[in-house]
Amino acid sequence: MVIVTKSNFIEQSNDFLAHLPTAAFVAVDEEMTGITLPSSNSRRSSKDEPPHLQYQDLKKVPETYSIIQLGISLFHYTGNRLETVDTGSSMERQAQPADRSSTSAPGNSSTDNSTQPQSNQNSAPSNVEHGGADWTVRRYNFFSFPGKDSDRSVVLNPGAVAFLHQHNISFDKWTKEGIPFQQRSKANETLEHYLKKQLAADAEKKDTQQQPTVEEASRRKLHLRRPEDVDFFSRTMAGLRGWLDSPVPPPDLEQEGGPAEGACYMLPECNSFLRRALYESIQQEYPSLILEKAPNSYRICVWRLSDEEKERRELRLKKEAWEKLIVEQVGLYRIFYALSQAARGFALDRDTPLLAATIDDVDWDKELSLYRGPKHRKIPIVVHNGFMDLCFLLSHFVAPQLPDSLSKCKEVIRWFFPVVYDTKILALEYSPVHYNDNTRLGALFQRVKSQIEGRVDVLRVGPDNSLQTHDDGGSASSASAGQAPAEEEHFADYDAYMTGVCFLGICQSILRTADPSNSSTQSSGVVARPNVGTLVHLLAPVYDPQVRKYFGRNILYQMSIYNLDLEDSERDPLCRGMRSETTFRVSSIDPSITTRDIVNCVSGLYDKGGRPINFEIIWVDDTTFMVAATYRVRRSENNNDEANDEAILQEHGELIQYALKRRFDSSTVISLEEHLQNSELGVETGATDNTLSSLAKRLLGWIGIGSENISSAAEPLAKKRRLGSN
Repeated sequence: MVIVTKSNFIEQSNDFLAHLPTAAFVAVDEEMTGITLPSSNSRRSSKDEPPHLQYQDLKKVPETYSIIQLGISLFHYTGNRLETVDTGSSMERQAQPADRSSTSAPGNSSTDNSTQPQSNQNSAPSNVEHGGADWTVRRYNFFSFPGKDSDRSVVLNPGAVAFLHQHNISFDKWTKEGIPFQQRSKANETLEHYLKKQLAADAEKKDTQQQPTVEEASRRKLHLRRPEDVDFFSRTMAGLRGWLDSPVPPPDLEQEGGPAEGACYMLPECNSFLRRALYESIQQEYPSLILEKAPNSYRICVWRLSDEEKERRELRLKKEAWEKLIVEQVGLYRIFYALSQAARGFALDRDTPLLAATIDDVDWDKELSLYRGPKHRKIPIVVHNGFMDLCFLLSHFVAPQLPDSLSKCKEVIRWFFPVVYDTKILALEYSPVHYNDNTRLGALFQRVKSQIEGRVDVLRVGPDNSLQTHDDGGSASSASAGQAPAEEEHFADYDAYMTGVCFLGICQSILRTADPSNSSTQSSGVVARPNVGTLVHLLAPVYDPQVRKYFGRNILYQMSIYNLDLEDSERDPLCRGMRSETTFRVSSIDPSITTRDIVNCVSGLYDKGGRPINFEIIWVDDTTFMVAATYRVRRSENNNDEANDEAILQEHGELIQYALKRRFDSSTVISLEEHLQNSELGVETGATDNTLSSLAKRLLGWIGIGSENISSAAEPLAKKRRLGSN
């Protein structure tokens, strides 16, 4: 891990920019000052409310809070071997293009309309010895804090602060050394102003090389009239002339920072009017001298330099101005811009002021607005439960206010990051391995990392800036002095690393089991491809339906019964393979009904093929719940099988609906699809009379008079989300 602050931002961001174009994928995670609004400032949304209605409350979070750490992990395929799953032995295999005549794994289509990487990108990203590891990871932990001229307020959520303190996040480092950032429009304005200023300075340098005319030398804009001002001016100019007539002392070649830049004479302190008069007179009489305001004072510093010293000074000032631009002004926007360019398939222009490694690499004559078009494949962004992470990136680097609608927000995310994978979605919806609903990042990482084929080495920067490697397969060494422990969960870079490892492991599991009859879909049999290894779906065209079908491309997790679909701006699917037409909403029930009652109602059901009915129970409130059929559709290549799966799911939904209507005959039972249609039309579902009747029954139950179905005080209500199967 490398903790990146203002002091090492240029060095580490250059390393990031150098290795970003060759990454197979990029994992991103963030630590924020808050992820939830106070209850007084937010509305409690219903669990069956679609995402576009919840969005108005969700968007306030990234608009209010700030990023503390931006963690990025670059995953590079460096393998020259593949692990064989059946024997556990390894065999050497040269990375070469796949045989397109053979049967392809999901995503390894025979027509790839994404541009292939150039030859210099097909090699390992560095000359470091990786010890036979298939993957190497570079981890960066960027501390972010708004600059002094930023309009963004820093709001701290007490719960988030306590959580981050518990995990040893340094707030002192964050506030003192955090890297500033600018939003897109401001950064472009800053870069344009910087470029114009530098070009103007170069033009002025050419003009000042000409000697002034007699008329120009005798012209003075200010005339001193007060005797004391005239006397001060005369004494100051006499002192300057005496200094100019004296011999120049030899330069101090041993001083820190390099040779001295000539001799300096400090004029006496004076007001701004006299300083202006002195500026004009000295510039006209001695154009070869350099004048500048002395730091932290009201004095003028006069420099007498040789031609060599002038050139050295100009280079230093030019370098300092560029470093100030990168570190103090645009800051982390440099990282966001490069990440977005790589995600969109554009080459990084390393000769522009924003992305150049040094000031010497800038091409000042380059046309910045020249459109070159995508040259490389679109590098995927991998997140874990990452919708809010993406929204925070937009609110910090694009615009302080997110788009007004969810559909517009999706379009903006897709514009900057066309290909996104969410490991929480992969684990819940697409992985053949069952994780017992524990898809928290840390727990998922512990399960997945033991399943990865081939070791993952983490590259670190040593004390002498040399690269060091270690295998993080469970016995990673501790971080170097002054840095956080490498295994520190909830440090943004380590969470990003865990996210990437989970992505590797789950993708390999999917490839092994996508179609058991086809050996080419097993990751041990997929021919390794340059840059991506066995994750051949990362080379597929962006709109390949097979990649979406098997790996959930551009589907994000949301903490509700819905997922977010970035490729559909209008609709979002239900999670866990549920369908709105086979999910049933039961309202106006007796509040004493418990989850156990519902389980008893829909348990023991089988379809005509003898298959058990699987279901999920979701409570909306005390008098409303939903039951969804959750038959998992087999993701096979056979379209007939898929159509049959849909018919089975429909049959299971009809059986659940029939059982619910029999048990809750006095309540309203409709499909979620019908409920959503009614909501759009403003039609209320459920009868008010039934609700009042249920409340009355509950009141009677509390005083000991009521139905036998009312639960006793000894049996607490168990209204939780519940997965069920027969």
